[in-house]
Amino acid sequence: MKVAEFVLPGESEESIILNAHNCHAFCCNDDLAGVAVGVEVMRELAKLDKRRFTYRLIVAPEHFGSIFYLGALSDKEAEHLKCGVFLEMLGAGGPLALQRSFRGDALIDRAFLNVLKSKSPDFWTAPFRKIVGNDETCWDSAGYEIDFPSLSRSDGKKHFPEYHTSKDSPDLINEEMLDECVKIT
Repeated sequence: MKVAEFVLPGESEESIILNAHNCHAFCCNDDLAGVAVGVEVMRELAKLDKRRFTYRLIVAPEHFGSIFYLGALSDKEAEHLKCGVFLEMLGAGGPLALQRSFRGDALIDRAFLNVLKSKSPDFWTAPFRKIVGNDETCWDSAGYEIDFPSLSRSDGKKHFPEYHTSKDSPDLINEEMLDECVKIT
């Protein structure tokens, strides 16, 4: 299983994960948009002289890639994974949607809620698995329990009209929406 991992070391081995998938051939918003946001966030983090945490961008096929990535880690390596966010459908659609982690009140949930309230006041939020169901379910599963909300522009029902069609093309992507997500993440 091929999984792309880009690591920016920090002062601590404790890691924050950005995750997006690359398995929907020819679909741009689902999920090359999430990949693009993850890459740009990592570029911004790389500019910092010092980082408290280690940051990991994981790009892999949906579900399977995250499962294989986690399964290949030693127990010690897995213990360093503290929290993360799944990034999907960020370049088109409506307002941002924060699907909270399984616990719902983890530090990363509260941090995203705080930032969203000030940077994207029209956002909406819902509990775990009430908006989308993707790789956050792998990270935030029994045995790992890594707090893992997801950030998307899904309405929780039908996503966006071009979802899983050949119309999910680069023409669909709004760069301002991507930029908003980079600033929030």
